[in-house]
Amino acid sequence: INSELDLRRVKIFPSDVGWDIFSKNEWFQLTVNSPDKIIWKKQRLEFNIGEIIKSSAGYFILDADCFYELNTDTQESVKQSLVFKGMPNKIVTDNLFKTLAVGYISGDISLFDLSNQREIAFLSGHDARISALSFDDERLFSASFDKTVSIWDLNNLESFPVKLYD
Repeated sequence: INSELDLRRVKIFPSDVGWDIFSKNEWFQLTVNSPDKIIWKKQRLEFNIGEIIKSSAGYFILDADCFYELNTDTQESVKQSLVFKGMPNKIVTDNLFKTLAVGYISGDISLFDLSNQREIAFLSGHDARISALSFDDERLFSASFDKTVSIWDLNNLESFPVKLYD
C-alpha cells in the first residue's frame, strides 16, 4: 500500500478477520485468509488520530479537540457533540461503553454519559497532564505527570479521591 506510516503513532487492534491499523489520518484493514491471500484495505479519515480506543461498534477516536465514533461495519465516522473543558489528551470507556472519561492536559477529567453525550462530572485533582485512565466496576483510576495516581469512587464523585504519590 502506498502510504506514509508514522511508525511512532501507529495503533494496531485485532479484528474478527485480521487487524485494524491506524496512523495519522488513515485506517488500514489487514485480512489474512491464507499465506497466499493477504488483503489490505485503506481508508482515509477526515481527521487526525490522537487517541483511539475500541468501542462496541468500532472505535472512539480523539482528534485535537473533537471526538469521533468510527463504525467498522458501515465504515462511517461520525463527529460526536461532546463539549470539552480544555485540551483533551486521554480517553477511556467503562466496560459497558456507557461512560467516557476524558483526561485533559490541565490535569482535570470529564465524565460523559455516552447515551446523551452530556457531561455528568468534572473532576479536579491533578496538577499536570493526565497520562493514563482506567475504569473498573466502581472506580476510575487516573495517573498524571504530577507523579500521582488518583482513585475516584464512581458512586460518590463528590468525595475526594484516594491519592497515591510518586
